Amino acid sequence: MPSYKAPLRDMRFLLNDVFDFPSHYCALANGGDAEAHGVGNGAGERAFRV
Repeated sequence: MPSYKAPLRDMRFLLNDVFDFPSHYCALANGGDAEAHGVGNGAGERAFRV
């Protein structure tokens, strides 16, 4: 059975360039430390893996 490889590059493009997720998240209450927790990068990669 072939293994699934999530389209991480496409997901990053959508989150960062299309939806501008990092700016939106930082604008939320208590969202200012989003970069310190890696919300835009590491957490996304872990979430997209199946």
